Parts: sequence; C-alpha cells; structure tokens
Amino acid sequence: MGVARSRVESQTDLEDTSMRAASAATIRMSQQSRWSVKMPSLSWRPTSAQKLELAEKKMLTAIATSEHTKVEQWMTKAGEHEINTVKIGSGPPLVLLHGFGAGLGFWGCNLAELAEHNTVYAIDLPGFGRSSRAVPQAGLRTAEQAEAYFVETIDAWCAANQLDRFALLGHSFGGYLSALYAIKHPNKIAKLIMADPWGVPPPPPPEQLQKYPLRYRRIGRVLSSVNPLSTIRVAGAWGQSLI
Repeated sequence: MGVARSRVESQTDLEDTSMRAASAATIRMSQQSRWSVKMPSLSWRPTSAQKLELAEKKMLTAIATSEHTKVEQWMTKAGEHEINTVKIGSGPPLVLLHGFGAGLGFWGCNLAELAEHNTVYAIDLPGFGRSSRAVPQAGLRTAEQAEAYFVETIDAWCAANQLDRFALLGHSFGGYLSALYAIKHPNKIAKLIMADPWGVPPPPPPEQLQKYPLRYRRIGRVLSSVNPLSTIRVAGAWGQSLI
C-alpha cells in the first residue's frame, strides 16, 4: 500500500509540475504575443525601396489586368535625377504631378479613366517616391532656388521624353509646381489643370515678428528648420501613425 501510495503521489506531483510548466509557458507566450503586437518592427524603418517597388508593381499590374491596357514604367534621366515614370493610354499627352509627401501611386484610381482619351505620364517628383534624392551642391537656401530646382528638373524630364506641348495636371504641391512651370514655359502648356493647389506665402517682415512673445518666436524658428518628412522618417515604425 505504501509503495502504491508513493507511486500515486509521485504521479500527482509530476502532473502538477507539468501543469505548472505548461501554465508558465502559456503565460510567457501570451506576454510575447502582446509584446510583439504592441511593439513595432525591429527594423525601425519598416519600409524600403524594394517594398515600394513591389507595391507599385502590384498597382500597375492590377490596372493593366482590369483595364486590358498596356502600362509602361521606366526611369528617366533628368539633370541630376532619375525620375520614376509611368505611361498609359493613347491620345494627347497629359502629365500628372502629385502633391507633397505623395508619389505617382496617388493617381492609382484615376490612371485608367484618364488614359481613355490621353497618353498619361505620371511621375514621382524629385525627392519623392522612387525618384532619386540628389541635392544640389550649392544647396537650396531660398524659395526661389527651390522653385527653380523643381521647374528645371521637370523641364529636363519633359525634354528627355520629347514632350514639347502637353496638358499639365497638378494636385496640391503639384498644382503649385504646375503653375510655376506654366509661368516659366507657357508655350509648352496646352492646358493647365490645378486640383486643390497650394502655395507658400512670404514670411512676415521682421518688425511684425517682434510683436510676438519671444517664446513663440523661438518655437517658430525651430519649427521652420524641421522637414516634416524627416520627422516621419526618424519616427521609424511609428511614422505611419503620424500621418
């Protein structure tokens, strides 16, 4: 009886130990699961040029398949830049310029319809999307220099693609650049379309700024030196939540 009781107690202890081990493992797995859900990717920046290229390819393939049309994509050498270019449709040329913080994928839901009556060219502006991010050696220190930088790059892209006269459609920041380009090269614009365009007003004169408290002026100086897209990139995996 004593031997049997000892065996039963040993078996019970073993079962208890197994249950405690299983319970502890379950708790650890649950904690790891909660940790992995709450914490972002360890790569910090969960984006890459390869992922962007894959996403763009999926979008263009879906458009070509659903509309039974040909979609072309290539990189255009324009000055110091490689400009990502997409072409679709046939007819008079229509060039699309996206807005700030966007890319040619912004037009994804409009490309097929616009291409019914036009040869549509959609690009990633320099510094956006898959286009290169070359910075002029002299830098861009004034609004006029930045405007000339974009206009000259767009014009170099047009020359590389033999576009002498075309309709130009710009959204938001792209609308602003479209207007600048039309002012600089009016003979090349068959039609100018600006969708929700915006611009940057000139800064107030120094004497007007003196009316504001010093702390507000200091905050303004700090914010004026910060690139909002750089802030999103530095935020890494949390960047998407800031948009």
